[in-house]
Amino acid sequence: MQKAKKEDFRVEEELRYQKAKYEEASEDVYRRMQDIKDAEAESITSIGEFLDAEFEYYDRCRDILMQLKRDWPAG
Repeated sequence: MQKAKKEDFRVEEELRYQKAKYEEASEDVYRRMQDIKDAEAESITSIGEFLDAEFEYYDRCRDILMQLKRDWPAG
């Protein structure tokens, strides 16, 4: 009987420990999800700015190639 009570106590302690560990992990995941959500608008803005820079770069490349083609000696 004493052994059963000790074993029961250990099981309860392990259950409390695992529950606390689960809750801690759950809170950590929630915080990380919230951080991602909070950064989403900034990320979208940054990606939009990058896309605009890419368009500007390729437009300049095209202009330079068109100028080269106009100046190319006829052959």
